[in-house]
Amino acid sequence: MGQRSVYPRTALDDLYARVESFWPATAADADVDHKKQVLALAQERLKTLQDLPALTSYFFAEPSEDRSLITENKQLGKLERSEIDQLIAATHDKLEQVTDWDAEHIQTALNELLEETGQKPGILFSLIRIYTTWAPFSPELPATLALLGKDRTLSRL
Repeated sequence: MGQRSVYPRTALDDLYARVESFWPATAADADVDHKKQVLALAQERLKTLQDLPALTSYFFAEPSEDRSLITENKQLGKLERSEIDQLIAATHDKLEQVTDWDAEHIQTALNELLEETGQKPGILFSLIRIYTTWAPFSPELPATLALLGKDRTLSRL
């Protein structure tokens, strides 16, 4: 998680050409523009080209639920299931109200949600990331949600 990408300064078109054979199979029918948007978002976390499927598969297909991402997390594992359900429901309701679905407006809504719930960012944002990606890590949360799209984000919550 704290490791730096070896590709952060690589031009996107050059990197896109290099990763052609590394996309997850579910990305096969995705258009080039969408794949470039996903790659631009994942580029900072990309350590090796082989990391691409793990970093991006949830953009192309519904992820499989992995509750161990919550139960084995030091902070999240302390939460009761009912508290998690309440936080996810509050998140759904808050994000449903966002009319301009972009990273800036999503970040504003998430910041308001922190105040409304009194929750710490590390807990609330981790839960949102997990429920929307079912991945142990993802690129920046507001940008990830923006690229997933409002309908997909809300249905996953």
